[in-house]
Amino acid sequence: MPPENPDAMAFVRRQSPVPICTGENLYTRQGFLRLTELTITISGPRPTTPPAAGTIAPAHAAASMRYFRIHELANYIDWWLDLVVHEGPIRENGYLTIQDKPGYGIELNPDVARAHLAPGETWWA
Repeated sequence: MPPENPDAMAFVRRQSPVPICTGENLYTRQGFLRLTELTITISGPRPTTPPAAGTIAPAHAAASMRYFRIHELANYIDWWLDLVVHEGPIRENGYLTIQDKPGYGIELNPDVARAHLAPGETWWA
């Protein structure tokens, strides 16, 4: 189903015994509004950045959504989880942990960030 047709997605959801997730190409709260009204299970996309940093903000938003059920998580670069400083695991047993701290509950690890700058880039902090 194309993301701009939430009513068709709701029809598919009602007909299928398998949970249907969507949301990959939606970016604003207005984009998600109709899906939420139709109580379609929402899957959270995340930016293609280190999961520890790029997943935490969407995870906070997801925690406030009643019908949010699954979150995309890339895990193909071994140093990505070291890019942030945090208490406890960021993910465990298939679940993301949201810290009970100010902001997103994480801090950038400048040593890891500097060590993995793209060629020609300089440290900006």
